[in-house]
Amino acid sequence: MVVEKTTQPALAVKNLTHRYTTGLRRQTTVLHNINFEVITGELVSFIGVNGAGKTTLLKTLVGITKPSRGQIQVFGQDLNRPTARQTIGFMPESPAFYDNISARQFLLAVGGMFGLAKDISRQRATDLLLEVRLEHNDRQAIRTFSKGMRQRLGFAQSLMGEPKLLFLDEPLDGLDPLGRIELKQSIIKRQQAGLTVVLCSHILSDIAQMSDRIGIINRGQLLHLASTNSFTKGKDLEQAFVDYITPKL
Repeated sequence: MVVEKTTQPALAVKNLTHRYTTGLRRQTTVLHNINFEVITGELVSFIGVNGAGKTTLLKTLVGITKPSRGQIQVFGQDLNRPTARQTIGFMPESPAFYDNISARQFLLAVGGMFGLAKDISRQRATDLLLEVRLEHNDRQAIRTFSKGMRQRLGFAQSLMGEPKLLFLDEPLDGLDPLGRIELKQSIIKRQQAGLTVVLCSHILSDIAQMSDRIGIINRGQLLHLASTNSFTKGKDLEQAFVDYITPKL
């Protein structure tokens, strides 16, 4: 599917704040007044140390976690509208499956959740299983899958609804070198066709290759969001990130 590139924001986030209550009614703020936009067709990556708030941010952006305050718009629509959520695909950090069914059965079930016709769902599952190199394991119970195989299936399920806006949380985690290259190629190919991608990853060498812009999350705050080249300034991304974040820890 080719998504037409426009200047309309695929994602607009305004004053996003998320708090949760711990014991004795004590509130902890994990996202602090975050504001940014992602233009249609961009690939934007968020990086940060463990516990910085990246996963909470993605879960909030796809509607799994409800923000305490702020607004999230997807292609000009409020995220709470079903028509907005139908444009979203999401791969969580640790994809969860029904382990006793096969990869094909799982993707067909996902297709059913999107309301796809059975023939379209079957064809899309076949195409995606081929893309993630699971076509020879499509009848296996998912409980037999390795970590890398489960990651590839998680990526496939995020694409079953043909999203216009794709969120990926640590998509390269647990993949062998070949799997990482292939998944990066799939992401880049779809982004070049117009798909908007927002992702988080700790594998900074891969982030540097893929990203149009990079955002730095620290202690629930968006400290920096700029083009990859303007952030790295000739350094590799890992060194640039260490130099930037160390004084702020």
